[in-house]
Amino acid sequence: MLGNSEFRVLFHLCDCHNPSNGCFPTQGYLREVTGVSNGTLNNALASLERKGLIQRHVSFDAATHRKRPTRYVLGFEKPKCEKPSPKTGDGISGKAISSSVEKEPSPKMGVSHLQKTAKAISSQLEINL
Repeated sequence: MLGNSEFRVLFHLCDCHNPSNGCFPTQGYLREVTGVSNGTLNNALASLERKGLIQRHVSFDAATHRKRPTRYVLGFEKPKCEKPSPKTGDGISGKAISSSVEKEPSPKMGVSHLQKTAKAISSQLEINL
């Protein structure tokens, strides 16, 4: 569950996100748009990071040795986990899922609105002959 300050900070981080360039708002900008103090902003950012909703990446310019703007990586930008979840088993790398098996939709609730493939139609014709 997010607190009020955390929600406002996360909302404005999402608003600043650019799919091509990333998310680089300054703390001054975040304080201004959220209306929180510097301490509250830092606490909210730390809490969002602990909860896994953001990651902060700090870098320095090699030539000037000055700090570059912090890049905020939002939760939906993070790479997917490769380990399968214990409940579903999804996520195993290198295993292809076969889509050549023809099955009826489940649960059966009447006429299917799915378009049958040519293979399914030809096998149905063979059964009816």
